[in-house]
Amino acid sequence: MIPNFKEYFYPFMLCLSNGDVYKMFEIRDYIANFFSLTKTDVLQKTKGGHFRHADRVSWTATYLKKLNLITFTKNVGYQITEDGKTLFNNHKNDFYDDGVVRIYADNQVGYHTEHPRLKYFYIDNMYDWFSDYEDGI
Repeated sequence: MIPNFKEYFYPFMLCLSNGDVYKMFEIRDYIANFFSLTKTDVLQKTKGGHFRHADRVSWTATYLKKLNLITFTKNVGYQITEDGKTLFNNHKNDFYDDGVVRIYADNQVGYHTEHPRLKYFYIDNMYDWFSDYEDGI
């Protein structure tokens, strides 16, 4: 099963985190291996006829480029930027649950901001913010 869209950011950045340059097919393969996707998963298509996994990897690249976390050089490939290294190396997730209040904190790579920061989502036992959306966003 293919993960939802928001789950693609971390393995994409992890792939590039060593600073090397990668072609798109190498990143797609890396992420497929990261999620242990089967050949059937990788060949799954969207309603529009695109390969779902490849489409999610491409859109992830688009968002990361817009945030200046990665660069793309034609005929060369993708590479993490200094901003990307800083954000990736400081990536912090947190989950707090005292029985009354439940907080999930994650720095949401994919939203434009001048200063990336943690975003907080309050989740109770009655409602999951992402459950209404097939791809989680």
